[in-house]
Amino acid sequence: MIVVEIFGIVITAILGFVSKIGLDKYHARQNKKNKPKIRKRNINLTANVSREISKAREHWQSSRVYVSLLHNGSKFALKGLHYDKLSVVFEQVDHLTPPSYGVVMDYPVLQFSPLIASLDEDGRHHRSYHDEPEGSESKTYMEQNSIKDEFMVPIRNNNDIIVGIVGASFHTVRAVWSEEEWMRLEKLAEGVRLSLEQVAETGGSQVIEWN
Repeated sequence: MIVVEIFGIVITAILGFVSKIGLDKYHARQNKKNKPKIRKRNINLTANVSREISKAREHWQSSRVYVSLLHNGSKFALKGLHYDKLSVVFEQVDHLTPPSYGVVMDYPVLQFSPLIASLDEDGRHHRSYHDEPEGSESKTYMEQNSIKDEFMVPIRNNNDIIVGIVGASFHTVRAVWSEEEWMRLEKLAEGVRLSLEQVAETGGSQVIEWN
């Protein structure tokens, strides 16, 4: 009787082990099937961001429209963590403008503290080359990139914390930048936020956690 019971326990254990292996293999196959779909979706979402900022640049006839995100060197938009750096992650430029993508990388956030404070307080920021203080980092940056006018709005996460900036730069002074244009720029920033949020939800990005 004891032998029969032991035999039954062993058989049950073996069946359980085999079932677990079968389930693991099934889940592995399902994950493998889903990965291309997730990857394709993420590519589509990021392509959508590039397409929208390209349309915006053409509409404004600006020299550059860009998206920059704050990060800590390994991940973007981490909830509640200290941001050390800022990098341009999306960009569209005209044929006269050298790209800053790959150049404006890992800039110290402290360099942008006044800008981020202004965006946090006002929700919008306009800087003109002629109004920037002589010798300031901002004026030097604008001079090096031949920027005369620049308009920026923040990207905020669900906790209302600034995690990025969307901006439009111009080689010439804009005579008019209407409320309608500000709203268009804000709409673009919201679209970027939603796209990146969807990328994070799929788990397809190891560098973006949107909260």
